[in-house]
Parts: sequence; structure tokens; C-alpha cells
Amino acid sequence: MARAAPGGAILETRHSAKKALDARLEKAKQAIEDLNKQGRGRKRLDEEGLRMAVESLLKRHNLVGLLAVEYCVQTKTTRKRAYLMRPAHEVTVVTVTVSTSCDATAYENTVRCMGVGGCTFAMTPNWV
Repeated sequence: MARAAPGGAILETRHSAKKALDARLEKAKQAIEDLNKQGRGRKRLDEEGLRMAVESLLKRHNLVGLLAVEYCVQTKTTRKRAYLMRPAHEVTVVTVTVSTSCDATAYENTVRCMGVGGCTFAMTPNWV
């Protein structure tokens, strides 16, 4: 779809680059959400392991600084009663979850700087 405006190629490139960025953001958000899933055959990560996995995902999708990441650590302690020869004891389970949100200003700056020419700023030269 060609546009008749001057600089139409830049607009098309910027539009397709924005679509690609949105797709990368969605893939990264889904991958980070999948780290929270628990169940059979899924590895439970501690806080440090989860931070490393999220950093790796953000670097892989080239989205460092575009997604704001928040970690939530919950600790649950349960008392187990004594049974036969086993003494009573406490079991502590630590659950770490991660959530993401898009940083709006970083996203707008990234979209603005996309395209063939890169960032275009309306700057006045120093000699004027």
C-alpha cells in the first residue's frame, strides 16, 4: 500500500516497524506470563532465577527499558503435625510471580525514532 505523500516510504517503514515492535512486545509479555505458571513438569524459579530469566527474555526480544517489570514474593508457612515417628515441623513455601506493563514514554520515544532516517528532531542550528 503506497502513499502519495512525500516521505511515504519512511511512513510505511515506520508503520511496519511499529507493528513488528508491537508483536515483539506481545510475545515477550506472553513469555514472561508463562514463567508464572505452575504445575506438573514446570520448574519453580526462585527470585534470582526469575530475574535472570526475565532479563534474558527482554534482551532476546530487544525490549530492555520498554517493559516495566514488577516482582511479587509471597511466603506461606504451614505446620505439619507429628505422625508415627516423625516430629511436628513447619514447611515454608516461597512463591515468586512477575508482572509486566509497557512503559508509555519509552514506547513513544522508540516509535518516534523508528524508520529509515532514525530519530528526526526539529532542532534549530546553533548558528541561527
